[in-house]
Amino acid sequence: MQFRSPPTLWEGTKKKMEMSMKFYISLPPCAGEVAAKPTKGVPTFGKRLNTTFYVKIFEGKEGRYDMRLDFSRIIDLSHKISNDMPSWPGDPSTHISQFKHEKYVVEEICMGSHTGTHMGTPFHFGFDKRVSDFDANDLFVSSVIIDISARRKGFVLKKDDVEKWEEKFGNVNVQAVLLKTGQSKLWDNPDMYFTNYGGFGVDAIDFLTKRGVKVFGTDAPGIDPWNDEEFLANFEVFKNGGIHLENLTNLDKLPLDRPFWIFIGALKIDAGGSPARVVAFI
Repeated sequence: MQFRSPPTLWEGTKKKMEMSMKFYISLPPCAGEVAAKPTKGVPTFGKRLNTTFYVKIFEGKEGRYDMRLDFSRIIDLSHKISNDMPSWPGDPSTHISQFKHEKYVVEEICMGSHTGTHMGTPFHFGFDKRVSDFDANDLFVSSVIIDISARRKGFVLKKDDVEKWEEKFGNVNVQAVLLKTGQSKLWDNPDMYFTNYGGFGVDAIDFLTKRGVKVFGTDAPGIDPWNDEEFLANFEVFKNGGIHLENLTNLDKLPLDRPFWIFIGALKIDAGGSPARVVAFI
């Protein structure tokens, strides 16, 4: 995000705001190219009053980024990295070692690139794009939740399910879809965490990709259903240059009936995956 001085447009109301105004904010280029004429009815720049932001989303090439960024809370969607965190079966376990010097401490951190809350990229499945190839603007995305936590274990989200979701909430018009399976509640029980979770079906991935979705997330170990040994959903995402977010948490704290923004705090690393601090703005 980029901070700047208040625009002249608001000089007339500045005195009324200056006791509670914290700062002004404008959007990064991820909101699309700035149109010559801003979206009707929304101020060009935002103001922060107490803890709520009101930010203009400029029209992009496709006219997709016209939702308002109005949030009062930031929700951490990430698990803590620790020595005892669960790892995907067969992946490296996590080891954090301390090296104490006379005046400071340094840690050595050894872990798999897809352990814990993480971002996965096409290179994970043999395609070209690594984490470091994604621009920072690709990591600040609009999102919605699709909740399958009440469905049977191992439920596969199909295109028909997405269409039914759209009948209730409106067409998917965001860059990221997060799948709430409820599996994160089992994080401290690896024997149960890595089994019986639901995921995206390939036809749902294809449908959502055509809607413009590039980021597919889940609070389970993988975006594929637990018994899909071919990882077909992942393959579909990566062949289209997309991103997965796995091992998310706190999805139960996010709204189900409206979009919100997430930031993916991944390392700028030359690898197919990276641990990530993922946060949501609601």
